[in-house]
Amino acid sequence: MEKLGINEKGFALLMNVAPFTVRLWTSGASQPSGTAMRLMQIFETAPEIVSKIAGESKSQMLGRNRRKRDISKG
Repeated sequence: MEKLGINEKGFALLMNVAPFTVRLWTSGASQPSGTAMRLMQIFETAPEIVSKIAGESKSQMLGRNRRKRDISKG
């Protein structure tokens, strides 16, 4: 998380899990799934992907909100 420049909550959003789950992983009380581990390896190897994913997610969310407003108007 430090290498990516994000906190626990931001990492949870990126991984699409609850912040509590990230806390369990970082404390060693639980192990991430194979898929989560692979994503973390990708983020570790190519941290620039994180900003791309985060930017696209934000754009997608904004697009959805705009569509909802347009639908409710029409």
